[in-house]
Amino acid sequence: MSKESYESFIPENEKDIMKIKSRPQMISYSNLYNKNECEKVQKIFVAVPTDTDENFTKGVVYVLNKMVPEFKNATISDLSIVHFSEGITNKIVCATNKKNNFKVNVRTYGSYTEFIIDRDMELLVMNSSPKIKLYGTFLNGLIYSYIEGRTISIGDLIDIKSFNDTAKAIAGHHKMTPPIKKVPILFITLRKWISNVPLEYLDPNKKAYDLNTIKEELVFMENNLKNRSDIVLCHNDLLLKNFIKNEKGIELIDFEYSGYNYRAFDIANHFNEWCGFDLNWDNFPSEDTQKRFLKTYLEAYYDSNKKDEKDLEKEANNMVEDIKWFDLASNFYWGTWALIQAALSSIDFNYCDYGRLRFKRYFEIKKKLLGK
Repeated sequence: MSKESYESFIPENEKDIMKIKSRPQMISYSNLYNKNECEKVQKIFVAVPTDTDENFTKGVVYVLNKMVPEFKNATISDLSIVHFSEGITNKIVCATNKKNNFKVNVRTYGSYTEFIIDRDMELLVMNSSPKIKLYGTFLNGLIYSYIEGRTISIGDLIDIKSFNDTAKAIAGHHKMTPPIKKVPILFITLRKWISNVPLEYLDPNKKAYDLNTIKEELVFMENNLKNRSDIVLCHNDLLLKNFIKNEKGIELIDFEYSGYNYRAFDIANHFNEWCGFDLNWDNFPSEDTQKRFLKTYLEAYYDSNKKDEKDLEKEANNMVEDIKWFDLASNFYWGTWALIQAALSSIDFNYCDYGRLRFKRYFEIKKKLLGK
């Protein structure tokens, strides 16, 4: 699949970043895929209530009865439901049919996530994954196969096998080819998100960020990054909780933000996630550690098309340089995301402070890159 220029897929009213208007819009990349492909996924027009555990369980039983053969005719008493830690934008449970011990994951979306995420794009990526079976969607969530294991933590990356398996999991995702145009969505997404950044918040304790500054920095980033790095099917949300470790190795889950993008952006994102939500930047990997990680990644990415050791080393070194620049984009991306979530999310998390800290980091990196 050949790479196409992303500029031609930007709506006319979003081409000039400085003229983008503040107006709420739902996120859609529908010009990057055929909507008919989305119809291949089973869908039902039902919303699972999330107001009480009792109503939630009833709703889960209903959608499982309708969409998963192994749960047909299952009742509430047949089910065991385990609640995982709430995601930063969603809620995930593991549902087990006690009669046959069959397990699936049921995920309900967070509040107003359609202003952040294109759900059809997510479905197309998930449905093309060789590791995950997508059973179908309901109005406020989806059902997919359960992957045995646990999420990884920064401590797991001390273990060389886990370190390498994490790199291999990313390479596996980057090799996927869903029915989507091979167009990097970074600057398409950020244009759309900018229009959703609040100029004010209902809560007087939340302070809006200067939108002109955000726009000016997006112009700077686009001018400096748009021609760097290869384009691959990126995950775009490589936090450690999206990696599941089990006896087989490590696998990736949660494709909400996935789409074609700059490879160095995805890996810069992942290295930032070593620092966690408390943003302990001391955990950001050194260049030597990055090179070891990237060597394993590249070996897995090229697989049977083995490359010369010197070629791999050269490519890893080039990627380290690209990652320095896409570290900017990673902090800008999640800083913008946080400012929007501060107005939308019902999850108890200080998005405003988090967003400001990501922008603070952005300016620190920019200063270093420009040698100031």
